[in-house]
Amino acid sequence: MLLNRYKITVTAVEDGSLPGFLGSFLRGVFGETLNRYHPLGYRYFFRLQLKREHPYFKIFGNNPPAPYWFYIPRRIREIKTGESFHFFLTFIENPFFPPESLPVLFNHAFERRLYKGRFSGRLSSVEMQGSAPGNPQIDIKQLDNLHTVHKDFIIQMPVPVSLMRNKIPLPPVNPFDLFHFIIHRAIMLKHLARLLSDIEHLRGEYEPETDNGNSDLFIKPQLLESQALKEIFPVRPALRMQTVYRSPKRKEKYPMRGWSGRFTLRNVSLDFFKLLKLAELIHVGSNTSLGFGKLIVNPLEQNQ
Repeated sequence: MLLNRYKITVTAVEDGSLPGFLGSFLRGVFGETLNRYHPLGYRYFFRLQLKREHPYFKIFGNNPPAPYWFYIPRRIREIKTGESFHFFLTFIENPFFPPESLPVLFNHAFERRLYKGRFSGRLSSVEMQGSAPGNPQIDIKQLDNLHTVHKDFIIQMPVPVSLMRNKIPLPPVNPFDLFHFIIHRAIMLKHLARLLSDIEHLRGEYEPETDNGNSDLFIKPQLLESQALKEIFPVRPALRMQTVYRSPKRKEKYPMRGWSGRFTLRNVSLDFFKLLKLAELIHVGSNTSLGFGKLIVNPLEQNQ
């Protein structure tokens, strides 16, 4: 499976403001622009509905998610003329969403005033941010060849990560909860890649192949039942819970909570190290919507 990652920079053409939940705002703007200028791609991603009895519904919990996600590296509300901000867009490579269309789509996205007229900007640049300079692609299979002599790692969360269960934020220092979310996200993407490879699955004209738990790559749900997971233990957590969102669509506050900071995981096996590195690429969290689940993973000795 290939991912494509781009860094998109936007410059304000006059003083303005941006909504508090910038990632959701950008996804909405991008979806609207895709619908207007690439209706075939929009219908492919958003209009096809799965029935509840469809096998994939059990995997996704709802209809298939859009095969792209945004990461916003910093909060920004008020912005001055000439000031720029950037964000990252990652998407699964597929024929309905060619990379060369990105500058065109984002030029269209920012050609009008946004956020109820409070922001006016222009696209400054679209840069490739994949595994190598000048290349947007990230090959997930490269992680299969990872090796490490380290057993202890620092996990850093520069922005809040939301591990939510029953609307209660879970501290990610619990290894089971952390890897549950990573594996869930990875499997969701794996199945989404299968869906995109064959539109007949989405149309429901025949049943997709069932998942027997044997993954290409190292994404194995049975890792959650392994002895290796039981031997991982966290130490020295330095976490704080943050509330980062107030809905611009409601008069009342709508808090969303997540954890930021760092913690150490000791006795991490190679399989789980690969999952941690995968999380750096695909992020982790409840739909990766709060802080987009960004993790930074480094050997412990590099941080001492």
